[in-house]
Amino acid sequence: RPGAHALQVTTVSAQKLTSGLLRLMNSQASTVYFLTGHGEYSPDETGEQGFSSVKRLLESKNYAVSTLSLLTQTAVPEDASTLVIAGPQAPLTQAEVDLLSAFQAAGGGLVVLYEPQVDPASTQGADDPLAAYLTTTWGVSLGADVVVDPTSNQPFAPYAASYGEHAITQQMNRMTAQFPTARSLTLSEVASGAGQTPLVLTANQAWAETNLAGLTTGSGEVQFDEGADNPGPVTLAAAAENFDSQARLVIFGDADFPSDANFLVYGNGDLFVNSVDWS
Repeated sequence: RPGAHALQVTTVSAQKLTSGLLRLMNSQASTVYFLTGHGEYSPDETGEQGFSSVKRLLESKNYAVSTLSLLTQTAVPEDASTLVIAGPQAPLTQAEVDLLSAFQAAGGGLVVLYEPQVDPASTQGADDPLAAYLTTTWGVSLGADVVVDPTSNQPFAPYAASYGEHAITQQMNRMTAQFPTARSLTLSEVASGAGQTPLVLTANQAWAETNLAGLTTGSGEVQFDEGADNPGPVTLAAAAENFDSQARLVIFGDADFPSDANFLVYGNGDLFVNSVDWS
């Protein structure tokens, strides 16, 4: 058609053809920002804490991928469709969380990945404005625990034994995911009218171990303690949506699972990118 813009696919490889089709379906580029300033995993780095594989796949779907520091900004950029917070090693400030809250009040999407707190000296303690925001606004609380899965060949790397019914997980095509060290999530109702869905659940035999001191010192055998530990199935990821503002949240109790080292493990990469697509 005269004046129309066409995407030229110059190779017949399946991967390139799929990429071309995805770009046609998502012709208007959206920007996914990765938060920086707190030791987060980076889309511009490779290796165990690099998300370069995530970045390549998102860009193949016509997303623009960039980084963002809210320590030096007065608002989340207007072109942001989704903001990813991947494994912060220090807490966000209340001012940053206020900017996130304003972004979501306008319908913004947030994907949060938290690592377990095993190190007693960690600065990511109870005074965590982001964790408080997730609990009060979205009804999602982070467990002070580490998930143990005796059905896994690596007990501290639980598998997705089942998925909740959601647009994110319906595309997993019966493919599991694995989470190299994870913490539990607990969902509760909130007055804001947000609806929540557990996305990833462990096997029934798994549990959320609360004796973190025993894990760090290596004292004693790790076993389920009735009344102290939380029994399985344990929720490892959840999605939530505010039906008034249209804001969306996806949260994982693990930050390594879509890193370069784990991106191709089972459906790990797909699960993360599906989450960005939905948010």
